[in-house]
Amino acid sequence: MGQKHLEGARAVAARLSPSMTTHLSAVRSGLRACAVSTVATLGMLSCAGLAACGGDSPTTPTTEPRGGLAVTVDPNPVPFSGLPSSVQGCAGSANTWHWTYAFTETGGVDITVTERVHFVDQIEIRREAGFFLRANRTVPQATSTCVADATTAHTYSTRFIGTDANNNAFSYTVPAFQLLPRSPVQIMNLDAIANAPNSMRVQAVTPSWAFHSSYARGREAY
Repeated sequence: MGQKHLEGARAVAARLSPSMTTHLSAVRSGLRACAVSTVATLGMLSCAGLAACGGDSPTTPTTEPRGGLAVTVDPNPVPFSGLPSSVQGCAGSANTWHWTYAFTETGGVDITVTERVHFVDQIEIRREAGFFLRANRTVPQATSTCVADATTAHTYSTRFIGTDANNNAFSYTVPAFQLLPRSPVQIMNLDAIANAPNSMRVQAVTPSWAFHSSYARGREAY
């Protein structure tokens, strides 16, 4: 009896039209697509529910502020001075220039300059200790230098190296500015001073104000 049923089923299947077979295949494909869509929808609902309930969700990472330094030069270019300079190596030199650096912290974080590197005509001339500068503060500093030849213009620059209060390293180099040569009138005046008696010479070259270079004092806090 069983054998007869099996043979009958096979006969029925053999008589199925090609269109019916195609229809059954389409039904199976539709069922699979529906299952995939249902799973995707449930996944989205699950994610939405997790965010609404305070679960983890993508966030934008925050970055800590970084301290920075900006420096201005006044006057720029720097005219020849001839006044004494307290910078190391300039004692007794009449070929001097004086200007003011203004230091500004730009990142909102305290900074410590650990080293200053000075250049004349792109050649390193000396290194010195730095200073501490509080966030968002601007501090002026009288500065000077000397060069052996004052008959031609020179370029000057300083590189400031340090870290901020969050231990982020920084380096800032002042764009090179000019040290102007002394004029013929200044040369005549310097020659006159050199040939004058000692008492007159001191009065002529010593300014009425006491100039103190921080470069001679080393690290300071502002």
